[in-house]
Amino acid sequence: MQGRLLLDIVVNQGTAILKLLSSKDEPLLVRRDSLLVLNLGLDIINGVGALNLQRDC
Repeated sequence: MQGRLLLDIVVNQGTAILKLLSSKDEPLLVRRDSLLVLNLGLDIINGVGALNLQRDC
């Protein structure tokens, strides 16, 4: 029983390490997506500015 208990502890620690590694990479993916949204927003603002310049000419 002691060997089995030790095996269960090792498996649980391995799972915790995998969860920490995946949570460490998740903010990088979110940051990339948020910059994409910001870039699209700036492109829309740039397009509106170009419309106003063409309209005044």
